Amino acid sequence: MDKYAPLTKIIEPHKTTIFPGHICRFSHLHVHTQYSLLDGAASIDNLYKKAAANNMPALAITDHGNMFGAFEFVSQAWKNTKVIGKDEDGKDMLAPTVKPIVGCEFYVVRDRHAKAFTKEVKDERYHQVLLAKNKIGYQNLVKLTSLGYIEGMYSKYPRIDKELIEKIPRRVDRYYLLYRSLCASNHFTS
Repeated sequence: MDKYAPLTKIIEPHKTTIFPGHICRFSHLHVHTQYSLLDGAASIDNLYKKAAANNMPALAITDHGNMFGAFEFVSQAWKNTKVIGKDEDGKDMLAPTVKPIVGCEFYVVRDRHAKAFTKEVKDERYHQVLLAKNKIGYQNLVKLTSLGYIEGMYSKYPRIDKELIEKIPRRVDRYYLLYRSLCASNHFTS
C-alpha cells in the first residue's frame, strides 16, 4: 500500500477544506482556450476531460474579446451527461456532468469609437469578464462581442465601452450577466 494513499483521500486538487467536515468544490470561471489568440492554448476537449477528472461542477470559458469557442464548448458538455431525475413520463432527465458557463473577457475602453491615438493619448484597455447567467445573458454577450468587432475594432482588439454595457437589458429582480473583476488588468484595479 502506498504510504501517501490516506493523504490523497483528504487532499484532492478539486476540493478545499475550509472547516473540519466542510468541503467546497472548485470551478474555473476564468479560462482561456485556443480561441484566445496568442493568449491561450488549451483545447476545449482537454479542458472538459480535466474538469471531469477533477469532479468540477462547472467550467467557464472567457476568451479575450470573442466567443468563437462557445458552440464547441457547449456541444462538448452535452457529450458527457448524467441523469438528474425523471420527467412526468418517467424518462431520464439529463444534464452535463460539468456545467458549461459561457463568458468573455472584454476589452473595455472609454470610447469604442476613438481610433486615433498618440504617445500622450494611448488606447487604454481594461479587462472585464462577463459570464452568461442564462439564454438572455448569452444573447447579450453575443451582441457585445459583435459590436466590439463592428464598432470598436482598433488594431487587433475588439473593444467595448461603458455605454454598450449600460444598454444591456436587465430587470431589477433578474440579472442576465454576471460581472467578474478579478483580472489584474481590469478597470477597478487600475
